Amino acid sequence: MTSTDTQPLEKRVSQGFKSLNGRLTLLEEETKEFKEEFREFRDKNLTLLDKIYKILTDDKQELIVTKSRVYENHEPRISSLEKSVFAN
Repeated sequence: MTSTDTQPLEKRVSQGFKSLNGRLTLLEEETKEFKEEFREFRDKNLTLLDKIYKILTDDKQELIVTKSRVYENHEPRISSLEKSVFAN
């Protein structure tokens, strides 16, 4: 092989490496974009899950509070009604 025979091979190898480097750069950029999109997606889902959890736990607390208020509000009326019925 003479130097003229190896020159095209070296040139092709060099172009191949440039092409691979270009593809690698694109892949790194796409990976960055994917990570950012995934973080946004994850954050939105976590926020949504937090909201759902809060709604469920708040509703449960509200139910408990409402139930206790019903008993608290009606017990005095019942006892005063019982007193008035039994007093007569």
